[in-house]
Amino acid sequence: MIKVIDYGIGNLLAFKNIYKSLNIPFGFVKANNDFEDATHLILPGVGSFDYSMNLLSRSGLLENLNLLLSRRL
Repeated sequence: MIKVIDYGIGNLLAFKNIYKSLNIPFGFVKANNDFEDATHLILPGVGSFDYSMNLLSRSGLLENLNLLLSRRL
């Protein structure tokens, strides 16, 4: 399932609208256990990379995201 990482940045409503309109199953990652059934991840971001990484780190999702990515590469 496609999962959009919700860490306080990006237009999440746009992702929700497009996937619903195309009848594509999706979900949001708001906590570390939300990664479990993800087959694809979308990390929305706008503007400053530093600001986005700071928010992602503060959300508590960055460490688990790094672990998942290192296993799949």
